[in-house]
Amino acid sequence: MPQFLGLIDRIGRAIADEKFSVLVIGHTDNVPIRNSVRFPSNFDLSRARAKSVSTVIGNYVPENQIQFTGRGESEPIDTNDTEQGREANRRTEIIVTANPRPEKDATTGAGNQQ
Repeated sequence: MPQFLGLIDRIGRAIADEKFSVLVIGHTDNVPIRNSVRFPSNFDLSRARAKSVSTVIGNYVPENQIQFTGRGESEPIDTNDTEQGREANRRTEIIVTANPRPEKDATTGAGNQQ
């Protein structure tokens, strides 16, 4: 992740507006993790990847607007039969969603709840 830290930081600054929520999803390839106490499974590794990215984004976005999850090897975007494909599957996705704000009533200042 160090090579992407600057990019993640720029994304965090770009969405540092209270009207956005963020979902960070970590993924892995299908090669099982071996001999790792820290990451007993690919799911645990994918969750840790997502948590690392969400921590950086959390420098800019309130914690209650960020969620993270791991999907392990369950959602590949490429084949796991080649190194290039496995590399593509080891990824983290950042999904940014606009949170609509209630419109204010000009006469009362009250929000328009629909």
